[in-house]
Amino acid sequence: MIEFLSEPGLDLCAVAARFLTAEEAAAYLGGLNSRTVTRWAREGYLPAYPIGEGKRRLWRFLECDLDEWMRARRTGQTPSDLDLRACGGTLTAAADASPKGA
Repeated sequence: MIEFLSEPGLDLCAVAARFLTAEEAAAYLGGLNSRTVTRWAREGYLPAYPIGEGKRRLWRFLECDLDEWMRARRTGQTPSDLDLRACGGTLTAAADASPKGA
């Protein structure tokens, strides 16, 4: 198994992609509140994948996307600078997210 994972050019994240709930993502990001994580996902600040439609939409987070996001925050990159292909996915922001009070 180690030989398989250490092959050059192998995308480890694609092999071990794991989706997290908002609560798990909050803990993974260092003990944030899950409501903060959900709000950031809705605003497009945090890489996330929406499940369902409407106001009660659920969000799931790829562990490798969160790793990339944290690395970018540490190095001062913007989300548009990230190489999302490393995780084999694309970011999806909520197109129908409206600002508070609207």
